[in-house]
Amino acid sequence: MKAINPYKMFRFSPLHDWLIERPEVSSSAKIVYARLAKFSGKNGKAFPKQTTLAKKVGLKERQVRNCLSELVEHKLLKAVRQGMGKPNYYLFLHHEWMEIFIADQERQDSADHEWQDSASPSIYKESHLNISTDDPFGPSGKLEGLCRKVPPEQWAKYFAYSEWFLSKQQETLGKLVTVNQASIKAGAKVLDNLIRVQGFDGETVRSTLEWGMKDSFWQDQLRSLGGLDKKSKSNGQSKFCNILTAYRRTLINAR
Repeated sequence: MKAINPYKMFRFSPLHDWLIERPEVSSSAKIVYARLAKFSGKNGKAFPKQTTLAKKVGLKERQVRNCLSELVEHKLLKAVRQGMGKPNYYLFLHHEWMEIFIADQERQDSADHEWQDSASPSIYKESHLNISTDDPFGPSGKLEGLCRKVPPEQWAKYFAYSEWFLSKQQETLGKLVTVNQASIKAGAKVLDNLIRVQGFDGETVRSTLEWGMKDSFWQDQLRSLGGLDKKSKSNGQSKFCNILTAYRRTLINAR
C-alpha cells in the first residue's frame, strides 16, 4: 500500500498534549473536548447541538452527554444554560493540569543540557549491552520473550537504564532490591510498555522515576520497576501514574 504524509493533509481537531497525558480523563471525553474546541469562536463559547457533536466524533448522543458531564466534573468545561428552547453553551476553563504541564515542560527544557551529562543513562542513548546473536529474540537470546517490534538497539537502552535504576536503588535500600538478569529484563519490559504502548515520553518516564528515587514516600515503593505499569485496585491508576501525579504537583507548588 502507498505511504502518505498526513501532515497538513487533512483538517484536524486540536487535542493538546496536556490533556492527552491525563489518565483521569477517558479517551472518548478527550476526543469530545478536542472537537468541541473547534466549535468555539473568538469569545471562547461553543454551542453545537449534541446531535451534531455526536456525528462529528462518531459517538452516540448518550455517549456524548456522558463525556460532557465527565469534562464538567473534571472542571475542564462549564455548561451554561440559556433558557427554554435554547441549547447550552460551553466555556473552556483554565485548569491546574495546564500549569502542571507547562511547569514540567519548562523544567525539561531547562534541564535538557544537564541530562546529557547525567550519571544515569538516557533511555534513548547508546548502551553498553552487547546484543550480537543472529536472533537475539530466539531461544537463549538475550531478548527472548520480548517484543520483536522494538529494535534490539532500543531494548539495549531499556536494559541499561533498568540496570542503572536497580543498582542505584540497591545502594539506597540494600537487600530490599534485587539486581539480576530477571529483574533487569522485567524493568526493560515495563519501560517499553510505558513508552511504546502507553505513549509516555521517554524523558518524562526518566525524570519521574528519578524524582521517585529521592522522594521520602515513593523511594521505598520503587524496589523494582516491575508492576509500575499495572493499574492499582485503590484508584484505578497505575503506580507510575500515581508517581507522575505526585511529581507534577511538586513542580507546580515550586513555581
